[in-house]
Amino acid sequence: MTTTRSNPIRKAIVLTCLTIFLGGCAIAAKQAQRHWNEQYGNAEPRNRLVDNVPVNGIDYWTDVKPVLEKRCVACHACYDAACQLKATAIEGIERGINKENVYEASRLKAATPTRLFEDAQSVAQWRERGFSSALNEHADTPQINREAGLIYRSLELKEANPLPMSGPLPPDDYTFGLGRAQECPTPAEFDDFAASHPQWGMPYALPGLDPSEQAILKGWVEAGALYTAREPLDSVFDSTLLEWEAFLNKDSIKAQLVSRYLYEHLFLSNLYFPELSGRTFFKIVRSETPPGEAVEIIATRRPFDNPRVQRVYYRLVPQLETEHAQQHSSTNSRSKRVSVSPCARIIPPPARRRPRR
Repeated sequence: MTTTRSNPIRKAIVLTCLTIFLGGCAIAAKQAQRHWNEQYGNAEPRNRLVDNVPVNGIDYWTDVKPVLEKRCVACHACYDAACQLKATAIEGIERGINKENVYEASRLKAATPTRLFEDAQSVAQWRERGFSSALNEHADTPQINREAGLIYRSLELKEANPLPMSGPLPPDDYTFGLGRAQECPTPAEFDDFAASHPQWGMPYALPGLDPSEQAILKGWVEAGALYTAREPLDSVFDSTLLEWEAFLNKDSIKAQLVSRYLYEHLFLSNLYFPELSGRTFFKIVRSETPPGEAVEIIATRRPFDNPRVQRVYYRLVPQLETEHAQQHSSTNSRSKRVSVSPCARIIPPPARRRPRR
């Protein structure tokens, strides 16, 4: 009897202690952020887009992006990238980090989707969804860009605590399990994080960047992480995209059913036109706007969810993220059948009927 009755009491004590502990952590985090804001000013999303890179400045597209693709994208590319920090696009870096796990088996309710380029369209919208910056959003000075730049601090931590030159990694310094707890400190929390995990600089559990790569990333962050606009899509695609969007948005019920079928089977795919380019990829999306107008993506959890608009239009938009092995594969679009590859599929141009003789 005593043992049976003590179990609920023990559970209540454990839950109470856990609640107090988590509440204390939340209070400490808020106090650290308040102190940080008093020191550096309130954080506000910053416009980093510039017309031209300063003379002798570091260019995101030619200098920074190759380093990210070489050393960072391997871990920071998928939907469930570490701390949801995506290095596959400048928009992912500006979006920043989120402490929530994308996949969490213990939750009872569905998580709010956080798909880059789909569920929010601006840095301010991502801040409303719980993301915090990996770059400085306080006063713009080189010193504060360093001290409030999570990317800069993470690189600096690795530089100060390099991996052992030989032998296996110390098992007590790193965790590699699939269910391991995430550590996603904000800039205000980074000092405590570094004191607790000095070996956890970036890249995590891998050799640090070579000096030239390190200088590029740190110098870019220190200068404000500026970037110029993407190169516009080559006009060689214009007629092909118009042809495909006309095919996907015919008015008949039969045509709309075919287009829906194609979308629901290809919405995760990277599509390309080999007769035009083998390195420019597109995605098919649902839009509120017809061909010829700016795309307004209909963001739903599943591709077959109610779009809540009178008419859905299927549009082709450029794939803006770096292709990576986890989500990208290709097949020859000249085949007569649509590929059934689980990752990326390539579709042939719309078939044209031959006139009857």
